[in-house]
Amino acid sequence: MDIRPLDLVLINDDVVPFLADLATLAARTLPSAGMELSCRIAVHRQKKPAAAAGSEPGASSMEDLDNIMDEGPSRTAIKDQKAVLAANLEHEDRWPRFVPAAVGHGFRSILCVPLSVEGDSLSALTLYSRRPNAFSPEDIDTAEAFAVQASIALRLVLLIAHLKDANQDLTAALAKRTVIDTALGVVMAQNRCNHDAAFSMLQRASNTRNVKLRALAASIITSVAGADIHAVHFDA
Repeated sequence: MDIRPLDLVLINDDVVPFLADLATLAARTLPSAGMELSCRIAVHRQKKPAAAAGSEPGASSMEDLDNIMDEGPSRTAIKDQKAVLAANLEHEDRWPRFVPAAVGHGFRSILCVPLSVEGDSLSALTLYSRRPNAFSPEDIDTAEAFAVQASIALRLVLLIAHLKDANQDLTAALAKRTVIDTALGVVMAQNRCNHDAAFSMLQRASNTRNVKLRALAASIITSVAGADIHAVHFDA
């Protein structure tokens, strides 16, 4: 049975392993008869490190070259949002620092297509061949068609990653709220005051001691319970 990009989401929905599976699938299914390709896929997200993976080590290392040199076909494809073909790297002058390094890795032609992802994320799929003039117009059409399917799958994986991050943030926020609310209960009981007055006391103490509110709340609970805050269980 043929595997499609969307099928890979069911196998692994973590971003980097998914990119590795997708790059391997592209390298295996996109070449014309008798052609051998390597593939690398990179994703750039705001406030997160770039994520990238390749079908083999040589392709994976090209991401480092792109980042270090701040140039290359994938950056051009992402910027222009269209396919970029470097038919023969030995006659290529668009990326004067990137090209010698790519040739040094044994690559002679490159095809890069942008992937359509939503929001602030940017992505591209890059195919590498060790033969010059390896990509025909039909190969470009095939790569662009694959990119449409890959984009749908990648958007889903990025959405899953976003939801996982949001869930972790919510869990952390709830844990913080629980600690502070519990400490407020202690202050209210000890000082026979209402919630607002207890919160004002905590805020003043936090500012005076230059300690974060949650850390101060945890120390209050620890002093009362005689145990580390992480060892104390509170029923909802």
